[in-house]
Amino acid sequence: MHDGLLATLRNRLTNSAFIELATVLSLLQDIAPTVHPDDRFLTHGVTFSAWCAYSLLSSADKLDPHSDHIWSSKATIKVKIFAWLLFRDRLNTKANLHRKTIASDSLCPWCAHHPVDASHLALFCIRAVQVWHLLGLHPPPDIDLIWTTVTPNGLDINI
Repeated sequence: MHDGLLATLRNRLTNSAFIELATVLSLLQDIAPTVHPDDRFLTHGVTFSAWCAYSLLSSADKLDPHSDHIWSSKATIKVKIFAWLLFRDRLNTKANLHRKTIASDSLCPWCAHHPVDASHLALFCIRAVQVWHLLGLHPPPDIDLIWTTVTPNGLDINI
């Protein structure tokens, strides 16, 4: 394989790429391939999967206290992803765009006094408050308390 790879790539490589290839080949010279399948495991012998890796990471850090509410809901995947981004403050709000030097300021275009972060966008902006009231709901004082919002009679939030 070594000679076949060199013969195939030699005419196309620049001098620096040829030096890099030689370095990689020297690092690989002591590695012998096996016929056994390449199994990937997390800790304690658990077979690797994206779900297991996410569970392991989120359980160790407890960074996402809203994950059970979000991912176990019957909402569409788009709504779940939006909620996940909202609670992790990863939406492209004006505050986040301003911090990345993409927006010139972070102030709300309707309030003009508060930066638009996830909490302001979902709870405190005058437009958000209007939506809450149109739904017959009262916004909670903090975004982390959104799951404790009292719903009016007849509105089943477990659908």
